[in-house]
Amino acid sequence: LARDSLLNCNPSDAHRILELWSLRLNSLARLRLYNQTAAECSGLFTALSSVQPPESREYLIKELLPLDLELCRARLRYWANDQLGYIDALMHIIKRCRYMAKRSHEPAGISTSAKWLDKAARVSVVLASQLVEMKQYTTATRLLESMLASGASSPHLRSVLASIYLQIGDLGSASRHLEAMDQEEGAIENDIKANNFILKHAFLGDWEKVTDLLKTRQADLTSQENHVQKAIDANNLSVALLNQGKLNEAITVLEAAFRNTPSIAVAAEPLIFNLATMYELKSNTAMERKIGLLLQVSQWAGDGTRHTVLKLG
Repeated sequence: LARDSLLNCNPSDAHRILELWSLRLNSLARLRLYNQTAAECSGLFTALSSVQPPESREYLIKELLPLDLELCRARLRYWANDQLGYIDALMHIIKRCRYMAKRSHEPAGISTSAKWLDKAARVSVVLASQLVEMKQYTTATRLLESMLASGASSPHLRSVLASIYLQIGDLGSASRHLEAMDQEEGAIENDIKANNFILKHAFLGDWEKVTDLLKTRQADLTSQENHVQKAIDANNLSVALLNQGKLNEAITVLEAAFRNTPSIAVAAEPLIFNLATMYELKSNTAMERKIGLLLQVSQWAGDGTRHTVLKLG
């Protein structure tokens, strides 16, 4: 149905159809249904490549295709355990965005140039995250620093840079970017600034401050349905409590997170791993409690969930 619609729809409808496809594929990926996501994504791009005439196909792909769909296509290699291929695909998108930005760099195309640079910045953040996962911290920071130098002024770049610098212990560079973010009022969400502020205190070992900040934000988020942020805060709060020797309270925080929003198990492997670890620290009945956690997680887990996070072996 989507293929027929793409081939036969009016040009004014194409953007909406692609946005809906982007939403669907990203939802499937978040549910870790990677096989289905890969099959549908491949089918979609096969349909796009068959659009005629060539001028319409070029306009559809270059002007209307959402960036999230391009990223989803690149992630097919990641899900196939081809990390280097994934990096190459992301670099290809970045180079194309930079090329388009340079082509648009004249008075009449300033806004278009900024649009392409913003896309390049977004993909750079994704690539930097992959490099961090591969422990390539220096390469990740150089990539993001080069994007800032090229004129991509997205404060999200500074946020990610600050986070990476904190992870590798470069407090000076992290502080420089955090201070620059504070001067760009309204340019970035307060939650992102707060996350980096919390991370900075964690790096300094001020766990009491981290605990106070997270508990305050938990209270602020009580009436909101931001389940992802709640899960992140619960995980960070449990780690902060554990570092203060408050194991029972740390376990209670994570168990409450799963009890209140059990579906977070779909995208919360760090929470599962941390809770399983804390069960081991707590008592010799850890195996029974981890089996109970497995039964809970299995109700929501997709085909990409790694059960090794339960530490049952």
